[in-house]
Amino acid sequence: MLSDALEYEVVVVSAPAGYGKSTLAIDWADDAGIPVAWLSLDRQDIDPLVFITNRVGAVRAAFPDALDDVHQRLVGGANPSDDSTLIGQFVASVHRDIDDLFLMVIDDVHVLKAADETLTALDTLVRGLPLSMRLYLLSQTVRSRLM
Repeated sequence: MLSDALEYEVVVVSAPAGYGKSTLAIDWADDAGIPVAWLSLDRQDIDPLVFITNRVGAVRAAFPDALDDVHQRLVGGANPSDDSTLIGQFVASVHRDIDDLFLMVIDDVHVLKAADETLTALDTLVRGLPLSMRLYLLSQTVRSRLM
């Protein structure tokens, strides 16, 4: 089943709380035998810069030598007007720094239901997804603009 899921650039798993979405993704990740960048969202991720910073951190946890330029920019105090630039830089850095196929799992996407700017950042990632990344979105609801 995992090999089938890896054929898709984006996989969305939506079900009510307690239905095993995270457990399923953990099983996928274990079976994949490839690096996994895992990001569990919380209310702080409503802020697009926090969301981008946490996404960079998740990828750097799997690939410690990657995304130095984006990380330095965030540590250096990127401002909120830089959201779209930072997303583009994130995608370009993943393209440049990571050749190996990897999974990025973003859990609890439903937390972003009223965070239009952060959903725009996620939408931008989906539309410009790096070739080496497979994105798994786990949510209690599905937001149609991400489809």
